[in-house]
Amino acid sequence: MKQEELVMNYVKLNGSIVPAKMSGRTFEVGFFGSEISRTCRRLREKGKLISRRYAPQPRFMEFLLKK
Repeated sequence: MKQEELVMNYVKLNGSIVPAKMSGRTFEVGFFGSEISRTCRRLREKGKLISRRYAPQPRFMEFLLKK
């Protein structure tokens, strides 16, 4: 499964993703690699996700589904 598919499935299931906290975690039939931040930014550029600062730690970005 591609990283983009993993990210989209994770966000649909959990509502959002914080890439800084996901590297190395397993999910479904794959795992999030070190390129997870790049994948989220690419999905944002494609218009599938939006981003905002992660409230508990503002230096991190949180990605959500675009409504």
